[in-house]
Amino acid sequence: MNNNQLFSTGVIFYKGKNYTGDGFLYRESNEEYRLSRELNDKFNSVRVGRLSQVQGWKDYAANNAPGNITKTWQYDTPDLSEIEGLSRFTVFPKYTDILAIQLNNNTGNNNVFYQLVFNISFICNPIHIKANTDYECIGSFPQDGNLYNANIAIISNQNRPAIRGQVSFTYNMSTSEIEIMTCNQNFPPMLSFQKAERNRFQLNINNN
Repeated sequence: MNNNQLFSTGVIFYKGKNYTGDGFLYRESNEEYRLSRELNDKFNSVRVGRLSQVQGWKDYAANNAPGNITKTWQYDTPDLSEIEGLSRFTVFPKYTDILAIQLNNNTGNNNVFYQLVFNISFICNPIHIKANTDYECIGSFPQDGNLYNANIAIISNQNRPAIRGQVSFTYNMSTSEIEIMTCNQNFPPMLSFQKAERNRFQLNINNN
């Protein structure tokens, strides 16, 4: 299965080549991952989330130490032999034009299961996003500076009306980032959008 169907952020390292053997998931982090003795030099392939990349080093020593090898992987790589054994790495965002949305339930009520139905004009079919899961990749955002309107609907497992609203996105040609615009008249007060990265946005469900 292609990694695009598995997860959007983070990486999964495998002990075997071609994504075989035990897999270990690592999320994006500001901290460097230093492998334990049990896992040092044991990873031989990696799947990379569509929104992430990973930089790895052969040795625990300084980056510029003699003999140390540095490699960056932005896509699935079935064979990591080129690094001659992985000891430490960092997982961080990959700059991309893919619009990504995450839905967060901040109401404090975990008995209600929310789902976002997101529909924007440059995609054919609505995207369904479950609350409190990884970012969902919507699609490659057109880099033309035009305004694209999106319709959103929050549905739940309880018999209550859907929460509906509208929001607009545009590609900022000067900063090479996706920007968002909301109108209070068309946006419910219990929802809030915030930009997390240059192409990632979090939609929060808050208490009324």
